[in-house]
Amino acid sequence: MSKNNKRVKGVDAELSDMRVTFEKIRTHYAKKNAVWCSIDFEAWEGASDVITEFGYTVLRWQDGTEVSESGHWVIAERNNKRNGQYVPDNRDHYLFGDTLSMNRHVFKDRIKELIASLSQLGPLMLVFHDFSGDIKYLQVLEAPIGKIQYALPETLEQDGIYCIDTRKMFSALEGDKNPKSLQRVCRLLKFFDAERFHNAGNDAEYTMMALKAMASGKPLDEQREERWPTKATQDNIPGSLKGVKRQELPEDDSDWEAQEDVL
Repeated sequence: MSKNNKRVKGVDAELSDMRVTFEKIRTHYAKKNAVWCSIDFEAWEGASDVITEFGYTVLRWQDGTEVSESGHWVIAERNNKRNGQYVPDNRDHYLFGDTLSMNRHVFKDRIKELIASLSQLGPLMLVFHDFSGDIKYLQVLEAPIGKIQYALPETLEQDGIYCIDTRKMFSALEGDKNPKSLQRVCRLLKFFDAERFHNAGNDAEYTMMALKAMASGKPLDEQREERWPTKATQDNIPGSLKGVKRQELPEDDSDWEAQEDVL
């Protein structure tokens, strides 16, 4: 891992740190001894502190066999708090199972129970696409994440809880600090069937898909070269890969960018 963690000449400290973390995540993922849980919340666009949905996807290994589960929970008494003006309203379009509706007290208790139960199974890796907002919601709901660590160590504590951010992982992979939305990341990772974003359950599933694709792939620089082979010229490459060799992104990348807020 040390070879891939070397600072790249011309890359600033923040991006170099993202590269180091990327390789640590790959190492821990390969060991298959942690529990990975992607999480997403949706809130009412009329007031960002009014939570309406929660989604999660769990990935772990039992006797070497991959075990997963997913869920989408909504708060029943907030069914009239609908998005659609600024954020797509896909609350009723969970694609990976059945949506469970419950009152806000049960909603809070079930999230607390989920985190507590998962943390008993080994090191818990909470996976987000931009962790800041979701962490705040977990704290408001009094989920047991008080000891969460944001800097990933070389060795995981058995009862440790760690924050993983796929947005930063993708920045490291692409070589560009400018953050990408989950929808854009999915397009660039060629998850062409991903749809109905801004449903908390779907977004949790897509976040886990992004984590798995990057964490199970080759070392960072090899993975970038494999995903976006180098082009002969730089003029026709959208985006920026600062400090590293610029790469080919998908040919219709500009169309995805334009459609991102419409889909």
